[in-house]
Amino acid sequence: MKPSATFLRLAAITRLAALVLTPGAAHAAPPGFDWGVTTPVAPSPAGFINDWLRQDNPYLSSWNLGALYWGRYEIKQNGGFTGPGSLADFRTDTDNDNSYLLQRVLIRGGYTGRWFEVFAQGRSSTVTGDDRSSTGNGVTQAKTLNGVAIPAYPAAPAGRGSSPESDGPMDLHQAYVFLGNHKEFPVSLKVGRQELLLGEQRIVGPLAWNNIGRQWDAAKVRWQNPYFAVEGWSSMVVMPDDNGFNRSNPDEIFSGLHLTTKAIPKTWTEFYLLGRNAGRDANAGNRGLVPAPFRPPEAQDIYTAGTYVRSSTNDWVNVDWGAQAYYQFGNFADAREAAGMGPRREHRAWAGVLSGGYTWKESELQPRLGLEYSLASGDNDPNDGTHETFVHLYPTGHLFYGYADFASFQNLHNVRLRSSLLATPRVRVQLEGHLKWLATANDNFYNVAGLPRGGLTYQGAAARGTGYGINPDAGSFVGSEIDLVVTWQASKYLVLEAAYCRFLRGDYIRDSLSKVGSQDADYVYVQAQVNF
Repeated sequence: MKPSATFLRLAAITRLAALVLTPGAAHAAPPGFDWGVTTPVAPSPAGFINDWLRQDNPYLSSWNLGALYWGRYEIKQNGGFTGPGSLADFRTDTDNDNSYLLQRVLIRGGYTGRWFEVFAQGRSSTVTGDDRSSTGNGVTQAKTLNGVAIPAYPAAPAGRGSSPESDGPMDLHQAYVFLGNHKEFPVSLKVGRQELLLGEQRIVGPLAWNNIGRQWDAAKVRWQNPYFAVEGWSSMVVMPDDNGFNRSNPDEIFSGLHLTTKAIPKTWTEFYLLGRNAGRDANAGNRGLVPAPFRPPEAQDIYTAGTYVRSSTNDWVNVDWGAQAYYQFGNFADAREAAGMGPRREHRAWAGVLSGGYTWKESELQPRLGLEYSLASGDNDPNDGTHETFVHLYPTGHLFYGYADFASFQNLHNVRLRSSLLATPRVRVQLEGHLKWLATANDNFYNVAGLPRGGLTYQGAAARGTGYGINPDAGSFVGSEIDLVVTWQASKYLVLEAAYCRFLRGDYIRDSLSKVGSQDADYVYVQAQVNF
């Protein structure tokens, strides 16, 4: 790894945090902030303010008042979220390091009655020290990199912030009305700005890892009974607009049906039928300035049928397992073809996941070992009339394919070995390993936002080795990643986390960059979350 002053700054921050948080300091910890590591503590989802208000007045339990602070300092070495963008990942001939501080404040207020709930949440997302442009593509720094074109989105206009994860000074994160009471009536309605989450967030989730997160302006109806529940919705994705009010995109509609049931013994089962419909104007004009992963997609009508089956929590004791399958059909226009005005090609794609694990629950350390295999199809022939790359829709991809965030659930084989244990009742240690291959070398290597690295056509002999692209001779093994994550539940309201991740290049990266040079990449972060 290249030496960097950012590591020295990180060490100083860590030492300062240790002095502040060490138990036995001269001042006593406030109520609810017992920072010991040897005694168990249950996190409070309600937050400090709600717990304080409700402890002597149970009538205040109808109110939801509070705030959530979340901050993370990240260091990227040799790739990741850097100024030149994902085309520069692992290269030795450009500055692809970055370090920055992300901070997010969510202020909430709500009231729940017998037959309704009203909820509103404001958010401020700020970034300090980021090298990226506010459009997230770095074209203000370079339009080409050794002859490889950086995607030609325009530079940020005046008034926009300096980072793709900046959205301030304050915006509307959620604001909805919920009508219903499932204890007394089977049907409910939820209307307004809200988060959507399906299953384990592999294809639809609020992306809370991002400093902004994902929301939809939606109307959702739910019907439930003792045997199953089904909900349907139609929505428009909200686009971040730093220093402006975030609005939803009327040319990008996301709709779906979602059924959950425990009818199969000892399992939890979900079925999906989802539709994403984006018109030619979905990313036209200023919408093309929206940073990835929130940038509207190219024109498409993609329909996804899927299922997710997993072991129910209390029926399998030490064993857990899960299986997922998805099939997509519709049409897809590639943004790289004819300046985004290319034909809508037939879309046929699929994906699947198998996972299993074992936890030694009788041990105080609660050690767990798990294995997961994910496969998302790629396009076997970029020149025919069918698009076969699985489209990952709206995922929280950070949770599944390596914490360094180099890959997405598109044209991917990913083998994941997971392990974890409780070092103390409040400190969890996780160690993961990933092995990644392209599903087909006739398709691109896609970044965490689902954007392709390189062009749509096969690389010519002169271009091979100078950058990413479609090159079947480059091999399909992308590389491996090792992630170490330590999480400390410091109190009911405070969670601290730190991680180190290293990505080791495989044949695909080495061959793609053989003429310009390549190197492995590192990622470090420290994070704090306080639920007031």
